[in-house]
Amino acid sequence: MAATLQTIHQTDEPPIVFVSYSHKDEAWKDKLLPQFGQLARLGILEVWDDRQIKAGVDWYARIREILGKTRCAVCLISDNFLNSAFCMDEEIPYLLQRRYRGKLELFPLLLSDCVWEAHPWLKRWQIRPRDARSIETHFAANPKQVFADLAREVVQYLETGKGHERPPPPGPAPEVDVTRLPETDDLLFGRRKELNFLNEAWDEQRLNVVALVSSGGVGKSTLVRCWVEALARTTIAAPSGSSPGRSTARAPASG
Repeated sequence: MAATLQTIHQTDEPPIVFVSYSHKDEAWKDKLLPQFGQLARLGILEVWDDRQIKAGVDWYARIREILGKTRCAVCLISDNFLNSAFCMDEEIPYLLQRRYRGKLELFPLLLSDCVWEAHPWLKRWQIRPRDARSIETHFAANPKQVFADLAREVVQYLETGKGHERPPPPGPAPEVDVTRLPETDDLLFGRRKELNFLNEAWDEQRLNVVALVSSGGVGKSTLVRCWVEALARTTIAAPSGSSPGRSTARAPASG
């Protein structure tokens, strides 16, 4: 796939490409970064990973700041990634919120064989390399071609605004309605405990009302809206012959 690098519109700050990965896969991340580093030297983009956080800096706040500016996120998918509490509970829900609102694109890259298709948010993406061939199994001897193709695809997105093709997400179940929620500009980062509580309440068939009580301005509306949006995105059709119950969907609060 060819990409016309010099035609990308240059702004004061180049678009950020965020690399989300498990530290157990750092060796693979380090092999990927040079493909984006050369583009960063040309001013086409800025590539960022958490190893750039300097000593003494609030790392959590810094990651949140960068995620809020990210245009593309490259997710290095492996069993390590899918078992990472921070990747799955903090970064991915926030990235999905921004993607749902049209603020970024996700590019999942399959590092090693794992049951990635069991995760509804990931199953709908066109994962790379094509045909779900993992780098570790099929390209370990020479992964540069796969990494270069991914970099070209990211450049193409930054140039055209069009991401890689993937099946459209399933429509929301009848119970999920985001049209009557208050509009909020904020995106949710963290709040895993509260999201898990809402997921458990949703799964409880006998529970119909949940009251969130606190002072104004602490983020109740943002919490509920982001949870319902995530629930709509991850709704899974009920098996044939069964009724679509609440348990067919959960917002991605925990991996």
